[in-house]
Amino acid sequence: MIKKALLALTLVAAAAAPAFANTDAAFGNPNPTDDQLAFTKTAILEELHQKGINATDVEDWGNLIRADVTLADGTSHVQLFQPGSLQPVSANQIN
Repeated sequence: MIKKALLALTLVAAAAAPAFANTDAAFGNPNPTDDQLAFTKTAILEELHQKGINATDVEDWGNLIRADVTLADGTSHVQLFQPGSLQPVSANQIN
């Protein structure tokens, strides 16, 4: 099951690579300054931490927020979230 989910996420990432060109749209500002971007990333990381998610980095990923998350066993994986609510997005919810 986990292998299938990782494969699906990998395929989606490869297909959506052009979406990375749409930098920072999910953060609410299409042309943020470096300071604004750093502040927004910090705020998102803090909110994810408050939700019990050990995110180490976040970035715009098309219309979603991509987070690098460290699990309790020390392994890392990528998790996607809806902007604003920061609700997790599963692989089958991605168009």
